[in-house]
Amino acid sequence: MLEIQQGLPADYREQGAELFFTVLREKFEPILGDTLRVRALWAKSVKPKSCLTAWNGKDLVGILALQTKLQSFVCPKWQDLQQTYGLAGGFLRSLGLAILEHKPGEGELYIEGIAVAASARNQGVGTKMIKDAFTMAKAQGFCTLTLEVVNTNQAAERLYKRLGFTPQANRKVWPMNHIIGWKFTESLFMAREV
Repeated sequence: MLEIQQGLPADYREQGAELFFTVLREKFEPILGDTLRVRALWAKSVKPKSCLTAWNGKDLVGILALQTKLQSFVCPKWQDLQQTYGLAGGFLRSLGLAILEHKPGEGELYIEGIAVAASARNQGVGTKMIKDAFTMAKAQGFCTLTLEVVNTNQAAERLYKRLGFTPQANRKVWPMNHIIGWKFTESLFMAREV
């Protein structure tokens, strides 16, 4: 039976970071690469309280990463980027990550990303996590739940529209998509009142 919890237990930190990175690989791999060193950086950068997690028994099957004005789910520190990639490499990667960054406004709870394990897809896991995020946002006094979806993920965009999110703005990433190696060319910022 599917259960949604707030937060990621400490002993699942690496597994959670791996799931999030793997599912959202299209965004992050062109910037960070795909090595064990990067996976360690990613696991170190996770803020376990800034997410909802989906569980099938003891199996972690989903993560909905959240960002407020004060904290995000994944936020590599400059010194960790520099230690992993060197001075120039760390600087370039911090620029790439900055392009993906969204700074939530007052009363806004931003969904940084949703990752569902391959074995649990098309079973309502993402829908349940988003619905629980609405409930949590309302209980914590947020006014708006927001997210961004890349133009290569039409299925996710349809899901978000079904759940009441409405398009607010398109953001082009050209020419950076060619420089960084992203397959997507724009993202759609969407919002839903809580």
